[in-house]
Amino acid sequence: MVFPSISVDTKKIQRNAKAIVRMCKQHNIEVMGITKGICAYTPAVEAMLKGGGSKTWRFTNKKY
Repeated sequence: MVFPSISVDTKKIQRNAKAIVRMCKQHNIEVMGITKGICAYTPAVEAMLKGGGSKTWRFTNKKY
């Protein structure tokens, strides 16, 4: 059976999170990741956190 699927590149997520956090810190802005679109998919959440994102209530909804 063929069905649509999504590939998640956690290295890119981590690199992007790190860049966003770095830019926002310069202006005293705190970054919070939202995982609604990926249902708190654990590898993506962990990549966001490793990139420097702050933990939010959404991160506690891990299902995997």
